[in-house]
Amino acid sequence: MERFHNRSKQSHSKRNKWLFIRDVVFLLRPKIIGISSHWAHTQLLPTKTIAKNISLILVLLLPVWIASFFLSSFINSKGCNQFVIDSYEIRSGIDIPKVDFFSCYYNEEKDVRLSVWKLKGDVDGYLRKHHSHSHAFTPIGIDDLRFDLPLAQSEKPASKQLYISKGSRWGNTWQYVVEKESGKLWIEMKYTPTLLTYILEILSTVILFSIPFLLVLLLFCLLKMLYLNFRKPKVVAG
Repeated sequence: MERFHNRSKQSHSKRNKWLFIRDVVFLLRPKIIGISSHWAHTQLLPTKTIAKNISLILVLLLPVWIASFFLSSFINSKGCNQFVIDSYEIRSGIDIPKVDFFSCYYNEEKDVRLSVWKLKGDVDGYLRKHHSHSHAFTPIGIDDLRFDLPLAQSEKPASKQLYISKGSRWGNTWQYVVEKESGKLWIEMKYTPTLLTYILEILSTVILFSIPFLLVLLLFCLLKMLYLNFRKPKVVAG
């Protein structure tokens, strides 16, 4: 800017503008850090501004990043290792009360997960709680019940009268099956890839990787500010 104003008194305005553009383009080079101390001190303010802007972006993106982390974890949570109960509740919209873990199976080829639980609380109360729900439990005979994954004999329903709630959400189909006598709860989820799932997965991945990139950029700006602040200016003999 100083060169531009100085040349404006000597050169034609159009030529001066082209020279200004040339100066700006020449700034985009690896030597930018190693030039004279005079330039370093005059360019310190933009570096501070960039660092402040990156810090603000990081603060604003941090909640989004945390949400994207959990969203990505829930989307990818199909096996029996993590977020099993939470992913069932979010995908189906039906809560799971306190339970004792029994078994969990996941078939990657069929993309189906089947879990067997033992309800701790009042089974009748749990069924009544969802009576007015959009996915209420309805009676079903054992002969009409089908699971896509095999179960051990001890894990299969023993009563002929069961209660089932089933539906689909986000392209995934699910069914909750309750046996009143034993208090067992079977949950089966069939995962079907959808466009929404792909979009959410790509979006969460982009946000997850953007935070480390911004952190590296912020660190670079801070190091540059420290370098410009503490570097000793060269003394030129007059």
